Amino acid sequence: LDPKIGSNAGNGTLIRNYPARGGPIRSARVSADGERIITCSEDQQVRVYSTRTEAPLLVLDTTHRVFAGALSPDGRTLAALSEDGFL
Repeated sequence: LDPKIGSNAGNGTLIRNYPARGGPIRSARVSADGERIITCSEDQQVRVYSTRTEAPLLVLDTTHRVFAGALSPDGRTLAALSEDGFL
C-alpha cells in the first residue's frame, strides 16, 4: 500500500493522503469511533493518526516490520503484530 489510505466506495475518490514513510504500509485500520487510523508498516513503526487533522497522535518504533494492528473498541488498547511474532 502507498500512503494514500481510504477511498469513497461510491466513486473511488481519495479520502486521506498520509505522509510518505520509510517502508510500505502493510495494514491500515480505522478505530471503532472513526476518530483514528492505525497504520503498520515495514519501516518498523506503528502510527496512530487523527482522522480529523491527519496529524500523528502516536508513533511507536519497533525492532521488526509490523504487519497488523488494531485498537480495542473503547480505543484504550493498541495491539500490533510484528514479523518476530511479538504482539
